[in-house]
Amino acid sequence: MFKSPVSKIISLDNRTFRECLKLKDKKYREREGLFLVEGVNLVSEAASQGQVELVLVSDASDVKAPEGVDSVLIKDSLFKKLSDTQTSQGIIAVVKKNN
Repeated sequence: MFKSPVSKIISLDNRTFRECLKLKDKKYREREGLFLVEGVNLVSEAASQGQVELVLVSDASDVKAPEGVDSVLIKDSLFKKLSDTQTSQGIIAVVKKNN
């Protein structure tokens, strides 16, 4: 579901972006069994546990996605729509919920 066919998301109409944006809604998170985590440490921890579906990295950030996970660059203005923090580290991951 979150395998992005592009290497950079630049449009509000991008399917992957729209699906990620829906994860800000609790009902959608529960239905899909996925949620967003933000920040280098949380993304790295989720990746080490094998829970990451996709990593989104802001094009305005110098942060790199963890090794071995699917990642895509995202235009900074779009990234800010997904981010919940004032001063983001520039990395967000779509993570599977533990049951």
